[in-house]
Amino acid sequence: MFGIRRCPKFLANDENHPLPLFDLTEMKSLMDLVEFPTTDTTQRQIDFLRWWAHNYPNRSSLKGSIIQYRPTRGKTQEPSLKKAGFLCTSVFITSKQTGHKRRRIENFTFGNQGHRIWAANNEYKSLEQASTFDYLEAHDLNGTGTFLNGSSLRTVPGLREHGTVMLPPDQNMCEQKYEFVCGDESRAALYRPVKYDKPQLSRNTITLAGLLQLYKEGYVKVPRLIRRLRAQAALQSHFYGSLNALSSVEEIYNGLPGACIDLRITSQPAPESRWSTLLRGRESKTTPSSLITRAFTVVAFFETGEIQLEPRKLEGVLALSHKNSIFVASQMLEDPAKLSSKHLIRRLTGNIGRPGLALLIPPNNPRMQKYDFNKYVVEYEPFNGDLVDSFSATSLHLSLTGYELPVDVEPRDNRDSEAYFVETNVSVYDGGEWVGDVDIMRARRTWLRFRDCHHNAEQRKQRNHLPNNMQAVDSWRAFLDAPVGAGVLRAFGNPMARLAAATLAMQKRYNFHILGPDPCWKCVQHDVFPRQPSYIGSQRGLRGYFSSSEHASEEISDIDTGKEANEVANDCSDESGFDSSDEDDLEERPESLYSADIGDGPADDDAQELSPDLEPISETDEVPTNILGTGFAVDVVFIC
Repeated sequence: MFGIRRCPKFLANDENHPLPLFDLTEMKSLMDLVEFPTTDTTQRQIDFLRWWAHNYPNRSSLKGSIIQYRPTRGKTQEPSLKKAGFLCTSVFITSKQTGHKRRRIENFTFGNQGHRIWAANNEYKSLEQASTFDYLEAHDLNGTGTFLNGSSLRTVPGLREHGTVMLPPDQNMCEQKYEFVCGDESRAALYRPVKYDKPQLSRNTITLAGLLQLYKEGYVKVPRLIRRLRAQAALQSHFYGSLNALSSVEEIYNGLPGACIDLRITSQPAPESRWSTLLRGRESKTTPSSLITRAFTVVAFFETGEIQLEPRKLEGVLALSHKNSIFVASQMLEDPAKLSSKHLIRRLTGNIGRPGLALLIPPNNPRMQKYDFNKYVVEYEPFNGDLVDSFSATSLHLSLTGYELPVDVEPRDNRDSEAYFVETNVSVYDGGEWVGDVDIMRARRTWLRFRDCHHNAEQRKQRNHLPNNMQAVDSWRAFLDAPVGAGVLRAFGNPMARLAAATLAMQKRYNFHILGPDPCWKCVQHDVFPRQPSYIGSQRGLRGYFSSSEHASEEISDIDTGKEANEVANDCSDESGFDSSDEDDLEERPESLYSADIGDGPADDDAQELSPDLEPISETDEVPTNILGTGFAVDVVFIC
């Protein structure tokens, strides 16, 4: 009752409202949506009216009812009935009277078998009562269900319009009035005898229970129903547009158990609200970030009841805090290998200790641990293929930096700020030791994930073509030290640690790949590592050298004689593990250039001459491929 009394215009103005239940309970319209087992349209309408009468809760009040209908052209076989404008038929089949027992109504059946049918006579048009009454000829009904021939035709009742119809007096009959019950008087309609002791009937409508029963029994033609609703939606766009927007709100709040809605949202009509316009808009291209900003816009309005923010102002927001709820983007809480989430936002019980609506944003430049050469002693172990969780002590924490910025919202009649940005650090901790701050929302836009593949379980475990000296990365110190060659960070089954590792890898500009819970090493070998003799070298030693033997042998010999020692040392001391001076060179190099430390082609032959102890990783005639699009990689981290 709240909606009827307090917000009748929330969905649309009165003139844009459809009839109750989307106008589906109106019998005249519903006759076009039903599908009974007959090919004749008129017979389907008759069967529907009989079905309704048989399932009417107070069926006894319809006793003696008749159906008047306009026959389909060409369907009337009896020549004497072809000129009749309307035909009449019975609604119920009653059993023959035996003794003093009352007649019993038989069960509903399709078709006219067992029903009485008679024709209407249109000769009494000159009578003054013709506008109200239609005098017809009655006859003896034989109950065979067949059309009556002309010899058996006498005076019969006919019904034309809403209201009543009176039969003319006759020595074998009495006066009887009929009233319209339901249907379409121009095609097929049901009338019942007027008796003052009978209860009043709803005019030309079906109950919700009757509509549901009709649907459950399979008598509603779904394609016709969809076309009907779409046609109505086009005529009443405000009402149906509001419903469409509310359905999107319902999808958002399905993932927010315990969330509350401020009822002040109903004080403003939905078609005029920013959130409704936003959800009704259909953009050809949507990104996960744009969907999240939309969801935050909706939650901000429904939580506060009045604050309507523009989505562009929420770019980069990772969470909202209001009253006792923190609404966090699902991407902040899910495994990085998960491509999409059913729910864009999650609700956590709590608050950051600030009044009003707080929009949590990350810093522009997250901090990370710096190398401490006096403290860091990193030991690398070969990767043996076991997937374990070596980061069980890893956790993520929120902390405020103290930076706040008010947000311009409407209305502007409040002295205090109702919404404001709050800079928030998301920090990675290993036990009690701080590892670094992460910007997860930004990082997720660039993550590389392996696609689903068709390899069986045996093929997924094959690692014979992978580098034989892949390193197991089992600590944050080893991870931040930028392992040389291929490293496998083992945080199996730990989504928070994997999330932190993927974000830190992006911020440190590592070449990394996120593997799922059941990694396919055959895909790793195919997509990441080369398909011809290759060698593990130093992290920086071979970067930027051509693959021709003329240049490779000369440059490799220079490295061996120490000419590049200072440059390599400077590269390794860089906190990010990436030499920014090489960035432009990498963009200009053709695909024949090295993108990392593994050589291919003639350079490998020279490398083997200079270092005979190096053995090829794999040898095949296939062309190497790489999901990065340029050459192939050596310094790569796999997050398992």
